[in-house]
Amino acid sequence: MRPGHPLTEGPLSLERYAAAEHLTVSRRGRLRDPVDDALATLGHERRVVAAGPTAAFALQLAPATDLVLTLPDAAVTFPGGR
Repeated sequence: MRPGHPLTEGPLSLERYAAAEHLTVSRRGRLRDPVDDALATLGHERRVVAAGPTAAFALQLAPATDLVLTLPDAAVTFPGGR
């Protein structure tokens, strides 16, 4: 999240996370992914309002918005810990 994002104010709870507007990654423009399935098992639902075609695209877009982007570790870490 970018500095000043509304979710940085106060503790981050599952409820606040789910209530935020989300950005996901999908080459086909799908707005549902495994995160939604995991949230559903916990009784929560998020609102995905946009999909970027690649993680790189979404990582460029997210800091300019209040959208929350959830990615697997592999999408944001470099091999060898660099």
